[in-house]
Amino acid sequence: MLDKSKLLYFENFIGLLDEKSKSALLDVIDMNKKELVLTVHKYKISQLTGKDQRWHTYIPADTKRGIKEIKKNTEKEIIDFLIGFYGLGGLTFSELYSEWIKYKETITDSPATIRRHGQHFNKYFVNEKSKLLKMDISKIDKLTLQSECNKLVKKFSMTRKEWQNVKTIINGMFEYALDKHLINENPCDRLKITVKYRQENKKTSKTEVYKDQEYQTILAYLDKMYNETGDYSFLAVKFQFFTGVRVGELVALRWEDVDLNEKTIHVHSEESNQPYRDSLGKWHDRRVVVPHTKTYLDRYVQLLPKALEVLEQIEHRTGFLFTRAGKRITERQVNYVLEKYAERQGTITKSSHKLRKTYASRMKAGGVSLDTIRKDLGHTNILTTDKYIFDVDDEDKVYEKKANAL
Repeated sequence: MLDKSKLLYFENFIGLLDEKSKSALLDVIDMNKKELVLTVHKYKISQLTGKDQRWHTYIPADTKRGIKEIKKNTEKEIIDFLIGFYGLGGLTFSELYSEWIKYKETITDSPATIRRHGQHFNKYFVNEKSKLLKMDISKIDKLTLQSECNKLVKKFSMTRKEWQNVKTIINGMFEYALDKHLINENPCDRLKITVKYRQENKKTSKTEVYKDQEYQTILAYLDKMYNETGDYSFLAVKFQFFTGVRVGELVALRWEDVDLNEKTIHVHSEESNQPYRDSLGKWHDRRVVVPHTKTYLDRYVQLLPKALEVLEQIEHRTGFLFTRAGKRITERQVNYVLEKYAERQGTITKSSHKLRKTYASRMKAGGVSLDTIRKDLGHTNILTTDKYIFDVDDEDKVYEKKANAL
């Protein structure tokens, strides 16, 4: 009996044969397909008697009886259906993903990307028991794929960005299949989403930055807590307010990165999450300092007088800038400070990322050029920096400015 891979091989090259040889090979393929099906299919395949002369069988299904009757005009049609149902034909969508993700692991140095792809594939296809999973990839045309993807966008009320995350996986899979000559075209090329994406609410200054009064309040809180505890975590938060560095970069800063003569810090490393799989294939997380930034570009940030004042409060002058009990302060500890502040104030938590936006917004309000702010933040695109700019004035000042403008 021909196995699955050999059947696929012969089906792909059958068009090269003359009619007589083609007919003979088709007979062999059909016979072997039936034998292949019978290795996994436990229900009888037979022709009905009476008026209905069609062929029928049963397949497992989510019904009270646990089975569903299938009828086709010929035995060959039944066999071909079962080949697809059991994934015995060409590579299935599910098998393609497994093969593609293994290949993807060899060409990326980001375990987090591999992990995220797995989470998305399980959520939107495996857990949904998508009909695509068992389909032969060569039988998945644009219309079939388009229908299933539109259903997903609608069911999960996806934003445009969420859909793009899913499409990245599908497109990558089919591009891989195309490069391996398993399919003749990528059905993603002309795929259209016609259902409406979930609307994303526009971000406002109220949630994205620490506005003027809150800014003053939290700085006073950080001073008070540091004076009471001596905990450098509170100084770390202040330092981020005055430099705009990423929180991962903040906790990776060392004294050797500080140039007090030039009044700069050299930002060239960061704390990063490094997912890894154990021997059983289960994912775990570990936080480590890596010798690069998010954009893989280092930079020098000019230290403002208030940032220098923070450094003057730190006693040690070796190792990491911000430590606690002799150990490096982590991203989590910085965000914990902000969470506790919000809890005590009875306000929403604004993460350390909002400190970057606050820094950018206050610099812009102070007349600093957008390109200078871009360099401080470590952005490669000034359009990204522009999205960080919000009004830091309190609402009464905003109203006053509007009134004066009329």
